[in-house]
Amino acid sequence: MALLALLATPAAHGQRPGWQPFTRAFDAYAAGDSVVGASVLVMRAGRVLAHHEYGFADRALGRRVDERTIFHWGSITKTLTAVAVMQLRDRKRLTLDDRVTHYIPELRQVHDPFGSMDDVTIRMLLSHSAGFQNPTWPYKAGKSWEPFEPTRWEQLAAMLPYQEVAFAPGSRYSYSNPGFIYLARIIEQLTGDPYQSYVYKNLWAPLGITHSYFGATP
Repeated sequence: MALLALLATPAAHGQRPGWQPFTRAFDAYAAGDSVVGASVLVMRAGRVLAHHEYGFADRALGRRVDERTIFHWGSITKTLTAVAVMQLRDRKRLTLDDRVTHYIPELRQVHDPFGSMDDVTIRMLLSHSAGFQNPTWPYKAGKSWEPFEPTRWEQLAAMLPYQEVAFAPGSRYSYSNPGFIYLARIIEQLTGDPYQSYVYKNLWAPLGITHSYFGATP
């Protein structure tokens, strides 16, 4: 999971018309959805126009959200992964129509009753149309004997012979966590860098992002 900081510099004096009605609606939505803490930031051309904070960073301690609060953002990693893949496309390291098995031959072990896993492309992974189901781990009951979700590629690869695509790749769309895990693996295979290192060196560092980091759940 990714932990990203939403950091804002002071906004210009005097908020634009319509900002207060927006923040009231923002707060009402957050309260109605039982959100503990949230923030919103508006930027243009690298300049902060407005920001607003709601609720608590730590409700037990009474610490409120401010401009330096770090939020736990899970699937923002999908955005980072997609940007990294498109960056490699622009650098002529891959094409979106490349076969995924060219980079991850282990995926041929996945059962595909509709055809061949060689038909799955990078474009399909990016668009959630490759047929991989959403869960990344089948053990969800919380029983004491259940293993933790895999944290290493070799653990995940060992599960591939026991997986099956849910529909013919490219035929429709279904939100997929595994698809983006495979994209991250392609990034690693192409660049020789761990996924987190590639994102830091090629996305965050050039943008001056210094308060964001990757964390790992067990």
